Amino acid sequence: MAYETRTRDITVTKELGYSKIFIHRPKFFYFEFVGLRPSTPHWMFFGAKEVTKWVNTSYSKSDFENAGRNSILKEPGEKFTSSTSFPSDGGLTYSGKTASGGASDPLYTDANGILKGLFYLQSNATYNWQMKSGGTELLAIDIFGTDINSAYSYASTSIKGAGQYENYWTGTEKETYEVWVEPPRVVNNNSNDDDKTYVIHSNGTITHGIGLPGQETYKSFHEAAVAKHEQTKFAKSNSHRKGSDNNPNAPGGGDTPGGGGTVLCSLLHRRGYLSQEIWEQDHKFGIWMSQNDPDVFNGYHSWAVPMVDWIEKESLLSKIYFHGWVRPFTGAWAQHIAHRMEPEKFKDNKVGRLMLNIGVPLCRTIGKLMRRNKGIA
Repeated sequence: MAYETRTRDITVTKELGYSKIFIHRPKFFYFEFVGLRPSTPHWMFFGAKEVTKWVNTSYSKSDFENAGRNSILKEPGEKFTSSTSFPSDGGLTYSGKTASGGASDPLYTDANGILKGLFYLQSNATYNWQMKSGGTELLAIDIFGTDINSAYSYASTSIKGAGQYENYWTGTEKETYEVWVEPPRVVNNNSNDDDKTYVIHSNGTITHGIGLPGQETYKSFHEAAVAKHEQTKFAKSNSHRKGSDNNPNAPGGGDTPGGGGTVLCSLLHRRGYLSQEIWEQDHKFGIWMSQNDPDVFNGYHSWAVPMVDWIEKESLLSKIYFHGWVRPFTGAWAQHIAHRMEPEKFKDNKVGRLMLNIGVPLCRTIGKLMRRNKGIA
């Protein structure tokens, strides 16, 4: 197989934590003060700053409560940040200030001593208020000032707020990936047909040519490689029955060209889910295991080979099992094996390490049982 490493640009987003918001954002608030002196002028103060002109007393409680969740009254956003008094645009039912404020233009309570309406809390470079843990006082008072000891009529409430920004970074990074690239075709001018086919020779090599009489030919290198795998798998099964499966370098040893005992990893490699360099490390590990701990090697093959045979039948259940279990967990295993073989080059995988710690003793037990059943000491 020929794999080519390529790079591509991908968009990534990284979370950078949260930042506390210190300033109130623009918001409409409904207020209703009762028990004030009837038909009496009052001024409004928020955080000791006079805000009478930011009030509209035409709104009722139901006007505000019945407004939709995404209405301009509930979520004004940045729409009115340039306003210098209660907003007078944006499709508001009642727009503009009720009174201009200042010493000469207050708001008046009704005959029952009630003062109610909407207060627009502005937030821009000129008008802004910091959020406080105890809240900020909204005060209605019958004098132009905040000294309640000098007033005959006043009422107040507290407005609290809290919030935070989510900080994140979005940018472009390079990602490497591998793709299958069909080897270039070599034209043989000695024949009209041998540049169009591939053959598998007895030593396992694949070349262009028309082959010997009766020899199978294939339209592409990939097709020949797949056929070679099937032949190798059949030879390996026969080798198992003859008791020669302890030799991964014998014809049919392992499930890929060159043997080595890899089964599931070779399946991922053939399907393009495992890189060549990772597979090579797994291949080396398989050879080492067959020579140093054949019980593990044989125990693994006893269940892995039938599993691959079943997966390659391409049933719906086998496809689900391959993508949901075999692909992620075998990939983790292979990454850990590569790290064990060359720790300076390959990163470790914790899931793969756990699978090795559990899987090796289990396969060794299976291998020993198989050996005892065959009457081999």
